[in-house]
Amino acid sequence: MLRVLLAKVGPDRHRMMVTLHHLVLDGWSLPILLDELWACYAASGSGRGLPAAAQHREHVAWLARQDVPAANEAWRAALAGAEEPTLVAPAAGTGTSAAPARVTTLTGRELAAALGELSRVCGVTL
Repeated sequence: MLRVLLAKVGPDRHRMMVTLHHLVLDGWSLPILLDELWACYAASGSGRGLPAAAQHREHVAWLARQDVPAANEAWRAALAGAEEPTLVAPAAGTGTSAAPARVTTLTGRELAAALGELSRVCGVTL
């Protein structure tokens, strides 16, 4: 359900591809995994410098200590009056989005060659 592939794409160029099922990681956990993956990669594959993983029984004990009725009431108060899907945290990023579009144009040989070289250097396709 989780796969990491390091592919050599040139003499001194590599691409790391991470494929995972959404049940394995969520948006909070993925940055932690990537940080740890880069740390292991920088340490030539060793995970010795990583912090020890939390024990599951410690998490279960922490959950048991939580005041569930108080948490439910806090969420009930925070979402009072919400009548539609509502963000409970700031949206990630500050960029704008646009609908994807297809653009087709004809180029001369010189521009086509330059674009092909640029895309090769950047490791992308046209």
